[in-house]
Amino acid sequence: MQRRWHKLLERQIKQSFGDVGSVPDEVRDFVVSVNRAYENFENDHDTLEHALELNSDELVRANNDMQAIFKALPDLFIRLDNNNRILSFKRGSSTYLEFICDSIVGQHIVDTPIDSPPGSLQKLIDECRDTNDTVSAELKPKINGQEKYLEVQVLPLIRRQLLLVIRDVTEQRQIEQVVALSEKQVRAQAQILVNLVTSQTIFQGNINTTLREIAIALAEGLDTDRVSIWLYNEDYSAIKCVELYERAKDQHSKGTILAAVDYPKYFSALEKDRVIAADDAHTDPRTSEFSESYLTPLGINSMLDSAIRVGGQAIGVVCNEHIGPARVWTLEEQSFAGSVTDFVANIFETDKRVAVQKALTQSEEKFRILAESADTAIFVFSEQFQYVNPAMEKITGYREHELLNMSFEEIVHDNYKEKIDATAITRMRYSSGTIRHEIKICAKNGQERWLYVSIGIMQFDGKSSCMASAFDITRRKYMEDQLRHQAFHDKLTGLPNRALFMDRLERALTRNRRKPTHSFAVLYLDLDRFKVLNDSLGHLVGDQLLVEIAKRLESVVRVQDTVARLGGDEFTVLLEDIDINYVLAVAKRINEKLVAPFMLDDEEIFTTISIGIAMCDKAYQRADHMLRDADIALYRAKAKGKNCYEIFDEVMRTRANNLMKLETDLRKAIDKQEFVLFYQPVYTLESGEIRGFEALIRWLHPERSIVPPIEFIPLAEETGLIVPLGEWILREACSQLQQWQQQFPERSIEMAVNISSKQFVSPNFVPLVDQAIRQYDIAEKQLKLEITESLLMDNSSSIVETFFRLKSLGVELYLDDFGTGYSSLSYLHRFPIDVLKIDRSFIGSINEYNNIEIIKSIISLSKNLLVKVVAEGIETQEQLKQVKGLDCDYAQGFYFAKPLPADEAEELLKDKTADRKVGNA
Repeated sequence: MQRRWHKLLERQIKQSFGDVGSVPDEVRDFVVSVNRAYENFENDHDTLEHALELNSDELVRANNDMQAIFKALPDLFIRLDNNNRILSFKRGSSTYLEFICDSIVGQHIVDTPIDSPPGSLQKLIDECRDTNDTVSAELKPKINGQEKYLEVQVLPLIRRQLLLVIRDVTEQRQIEQVVALSEKQVRAQAQILVNLVTSQTIFQGNINTTLREIAIALAEGLDTDRVSIWLYNEDYSAIKCVELYERAKDQHSKGTILAAVDYPKYFSALEKDRVIAADDAHTDPRTSEFSESYLTPLGINSMLDSAIRVGGQAIGVVCNEHIGPARVWTLEEQSFAGSVTDFVANIFETDKRVAVQKALTQSEEKFRILAESADTAIFVFSEQFQYVNPAMEKITGYREHELLNMSFEEIVHDNYKEKIDATAITRMRYSSGTIRHEIKICAKNGQERWLYVSIGIMQFDGKSSCMASAFDITRRKYMEDQLRHQAFHDKLTGLPNRALFMDRLERALTRNRRKPTHSFAVLYLDLDRFKVLNDSLGHLVGDQLLVEIAKRLESVVRVQDTVARLGGDEFTVLLEDIDINYVLAVAKRINEKLVAPFMLDDEEIFTTISIGIAMCDKAYQRADHMLRDADIALYRAKAKGKNCYEIFDEVMRTRANNLMKLETDLRKAIDKQEFVLFYQPVYTLESGEIRGFEALIRWLHPERSIVPPIEFIPLAEETGLIVPLGEWILREACSQLQQWQQQFPERSIEMAVNISSKQFVSPNFVPLVDQAIRQYDIAEKQLKLEITESLLMDNSSSIVETFFRLKSLGVELYLDDFGTGYSSLSYLHRFPIDVLKIDRSFIGSINEYNNIEIIKSIISLSKNLLVKVVAEGIETQEQLKQVKGLDCDYAQGFYFAKPLPADEAEELLKDKTADRKVGNA
């Protein structure tokens, strides 16, 4: 008989052997094993062929063809030799078994953590070898201290080799356990209700015995520590405890009285609320009055109370109290507590208890009384409804007489009819089990509602029928949907969040692997200068702006595209089934759409956006790598001037990798102190003497020699490394200044140190400067701190305070690169600035009319404010003559000296002729 091969394997056999009937005998057993593996994993739409290391030359091509398919499998594959030692292994797409590493090759399989309990795996292997057929089992090993659930299949191969297919189903089993626990609690509560209804003690015993049994049942059903039943006095001024059951002690007591005047909010809530579910009783306004006098002494943190009502009037309350951490009361628990309380109300409804007991002798009548007062829907049905309680009428919207002429299937949603069809009902009639389902029904008004239904068998009106109880879980389902939406959507804009975007991007990558013609792109968007807008207009307006931007972004893409917000002012767009022209068109439309002003709070707000684009590529294996590359392109767009887009290429990747390496090297350099200070002299133009030095850092890179600050200072600013680096510069400069002060006591040498704005705003900055001055014995006004104009823009009280605290230490403050920032000259009178440094760009083109006039204005204003001026960047004798002629105070630049190592700077201090170079200009 011709063997029937799996369709995927049949294609490979035809390519290798010409037709399916020509498989050589020497490989036939092997091919049969592969065919069996295909069949075992048919439901995964996959094959195990990639997991086999084929030894046959004729099947090598088949092995290569299955590489891509194998990567999509979620399983782990281990190949064993005939001695059960590991020959090789392959990981699937979502295998997270930590013990799997290259070192296990050659190891005996039972020596791995998979074999748990010990011997179970060996038994499985022996069975496979004995039967020469596939065997499977579920193992529960502990891996790194955590219990795992593993589905293991063992398949025979040629040469007595075996293939182990291992799938991690831990998460699935844990979910099943949680669901089983929840269902167990609901079943237990339903059984307790039935026990109360049918209890002879309750309906034939005295009232005290009845209340005791009810309290015990409540404590068991809700797993609470204390259950108490209270009744109002005649004038409703207080309630008295008529039964208190303490579960841990198995003890009953009564007699405590609570006055309404002492707890007005609680008593008011009893009149209005059916159930008081106080998850945190100490903070819930209805129960917080009990905190000091009642809750704290007893250790109670959560309360679930329900009023006992007779004829619409509250006559008492049933209290369930939880000791320990605050507890969230579920809707099912609240419904159960309310149903038991209604049962208690029924007991107190008449003073003629003997008559009530006689009326409840029949269990069916007992059932009716409980069912009529319960919140839970209770109904009996066979071909049609035979009984429905008021709660069932309320849930469905149908009146009793309407339901009694209908079948249960008529109100069930079409998608759930199979769960309660006639076949299922027939099975139930011959079974003692219970069917439980979450189903959806259609109410009379067309509204869809969710029910948790338990269906069992009972005798009703003399014949076998289905008795069901149903909890309305519509609200819970709605909350689950809301929580699911919140988990995957941005709260502010309603857009998909990072988690959902990454899931969709991962799916797009998977589709691209299966179908390379499926092209897609990721756009990474970031608002330009959003922080400035947020700080100036406030976070509320900033949030409104983000919402409006989200709407505009959605308006320029198709329905099948995804717009997401990653956080802050960062957005992403996933475009699928596109070409490069469409991607560029979308990027242009986004830029054009956001150029138009936004009207927020009667203000016209303008903003722009920068975009980084990453196109799909077969090299991408992970979604986060593609998003990373789009982010790199985004930063390139911002560097080009913002309000534009850039497409990622390999040059950007190289640049990003270099920047990452530079950051890593910089962090190591700070730890190893691979830095040195160079010193550029500053001259007094009037006397020609060296006034002092500006300390300038250089990086002595172990591979690149000296790295100039322009390469690493911006990176240090961005990463925050400038703070520890700046601390080292300050201490090193002060140490050198102390050395020169001691070596040249006849000179009044000063030292200028550049300070980053991040250093300046640090709370530890002023104490650091004070410590350095004291440690190195720096004289007053000999330490100069240079700051940039941008710092003056933050005219906050803390910045101003820092200025004056530094002045109190005897430090002089320099304003560096003056004229290039955003500050106004009028700022100078607000801050205690001692010296202005005119930026080198003005000095370099000093002969231009505008520049010479600006320099004159700066020097004139400085004189009026009693502020000194330093001209930076002097490179020629002509420039030196001009700044001297403008009555500038100090100068520095390459004309005098480049930044020098400490020993060469020291030579300048020794050489008096260097001073004359300035004086003779």
